[in-house]
Amino acid sequence: MYTWVLYGFLCSQTWVYYQSFPKDPVRTKVLVCYLLIIGTAQTVMHIHDAVLTFGLHFGNTSMVENVNLGWFSGPVTTGMASLAVQLFYAHRMTIFSRTNHTKVIGITVVIVRVTKYSLNDNFRLKLFM
Repeated sequence: MYTWVLYGFLCSQTWVYYQSFPKDPVRTKVLVCYLLIIGTAQTVMHIHDAVLTFGLHFGNTSMVENVNLGWFSGPVTTGMASLAVQLFYAHRMTIFSRTNHTKVIGITVVIVRVTKYSLNDNFRLKLFM
């Protein structure tokens, strides 16, 4: 239920963004579209798991323990979205910074985030596969 409400907020914010900022750069519009696609995929996977667990297998307590698509819909899609957003903000920091210290911080954020994302994905694949 909460997933649907949050997905409604995401869709309305996306609509308002495209209506309010038609002259934004294409890469920013692509990022917003990418985040909408990730949010849609995540919502569909959550709904699939909810229908499978509480609809089709109602009363079967062993189905509550199954992971189904939860291993992908939670950590992997969240990591994909947060990686893109943090890289975007690090890029904006380097553009608007006037000192080299801020640029070094932005580059450090990029390096740490990409390393964390790749290590997390390798760990998840080993854990669930």
